[in-house]
Amino acid sequence: MRFQGRGFFLTDARLHRGASGAPVLMRREGDASGLPWSLLGIHSSQFDMGTRDRLQDESLGLNCAWYADILMTLTAAPAAGVRLRGSLG
Repeated sequence: MRFQGRGFFLTDARLHRGASGAPVLMRREGDASGLPWSLLGIHSSQFDMGTRDRLQDESLGLNCAWYADILMTLTAAPAAGVRLRGSLG
């Protein structure tokens, strides 16, 4: 299920700095392809509440991961004639 209908999902793993870009995998039992893993997405960043009192409240310990099916959209070159914000030309 997509979190708030977005292209990412939340994980609750303790990750070290620099984990951005790491694959998020799911183990598949009894798959006929012989590959025991399925790519769910790619780890992106930590997820926290902007209203959290950093002195009194602990971090949520949640992380964002992009769904694998949106990766091609995120990395695709812009269509001809489409100008990205901040680009020259």
